[in-house]
Amino acid sequence: MHPTGLRPFLGILLFTTACGGAPSATSWDADTSAIRQLYRDWPRTAEAGDAARYVRFLDDSVTLLIPSAAPIHGIPAYHDFLTPAFENATYRASLQPPTQLQVAGSWAFAHYRGQLTTLPRAGGDSSVARNRYVDILRRQPDGSWRVFLHSWQEDVAPVR
Repeated sequence: MHPTGLRPFLGILLFTTACGGAPSATSWDADTSAIRQLYRDWPRTAEAGDAARYVRFLDDSVTLLIPSAAPIHGIPAYHDFLTPAFENATYRASLQPPTQLQVAGSWAFAHYRGQLTTLPRAGGDSSVARNRYVDILRRQPDGSWRVFLHSWQEDVAPVR
């Protein structure tokens, strides 16, 4: 290659190196593994009915987007939302591993499905919600991942 043909290549190499470069396969594997573990552990806190443990999976600036309801912002408000839910029912949660998981620096995007069975403590019929979730996660200063934005919609059959 002619020396002048190297200039654009070297410029790109210097720029990506200065900006932290592309994540290595090892760091990407570690990040996706940690995020997948979060989605294995998080439902167990819902099943335990433990709001304090549940919110440990959330970023301090979390936003919850609930279908047909006002957004909930921050861990204290999220905790206040969960407390009566856990007092009035028990839950069985099942999340599928993310079908889409992308990591970009300190941010990640996850799309997955899950099922939440609600069993009222006062008795009565249980209900089953099958949902599609979209989350944005943020890397924490200690390197762990927490959910920054949690949203879902009911999983319905496609219209034909």
